[in-house]
Amino acid sequence: MLLTLTLPAGPDGKGLVNLILQAFRRWRRTLNVRRYLYAVEVKPHALGFYVHLHALVDCVWLNLDAARGLWQSLTGATVLDVQRVSQSGGGKRAAVREVVKYVTKAPDALTPEQVDALGRATRGRRLVAASLIRAGLSDTLGYRSTSCHAL
Repeated sequence: MLLTLTLPAGPDGKGLVNLILQAFRRWRRTLNVRRYLYAVEVKPHALGFYVHLHALVDCVWLNLDAARGLWQSLTGATVLDVQRVSQSGGGKRAAVREVVKYVTKAPDALTPEQVDALGRATRGRRLVAASLIRAGLSDTLGYRSTSCHAL
């Protein structure tokens, strides 16, 4: 499944990046998501920063209400977009491309101050990670998906 998890915009970029990474770790552990690929996107916003996480998670079934409720309890945010990934054709590869494009996606024209602020907000943080490699991504994404635990 392809997910987009968001947080409300705010002035503390580093705090928002830390929150989304910690919340995603707790979210996937609670739901028993063992195979994933994620990228964090940090963009300037009128209120400071807009931070969201794009992820490909290995689930054939996910209780959407439970997943959304858990995300809200961890972050206070209610936005959780979920899209099913086609198991045939280029669906899996397209989903991987969708997530990793955020690694190099540059925000629109930034001022030097915004560049500095983004650097401070993301310094020392892992903005992309995967557990899919160990679990079979190298076999051209032909692994068998499992259900995530319901809450």
